[in-house]
Amino acid sequence: MSWRSRQRTAATKPLDDQGSTLIKVNPVQFKVPRPATKHVYVIATREQVQALADAMPPNLALGVLLTGTLGLLKARCLACNVVT
Repeated sequence: MSWRSRQRTAATKPLDDQGSTLIKVNPVQFKVPRPATKHVYVIATREQVQALADAMPPNLALGVLLTGTLGLLKARCLACNVVT
């Protein structure tokens, strides 16, 4: 039984002959409006990615190049453990 259905039952199922319920109002019956935020993606150029990789320690430079040029996910990049 989900949280929403438990709340609905607690607000609607009578406990006695008078029709009293466990809670007066179901607190899960409204929807929260989503913010009207529009995301702006900034994509680094090849030169910016290379400059960032050059500024990193040698053991992290390959990860910067992989994530910056191939779009490799951070977790996959961290799993690549380069041993020098």
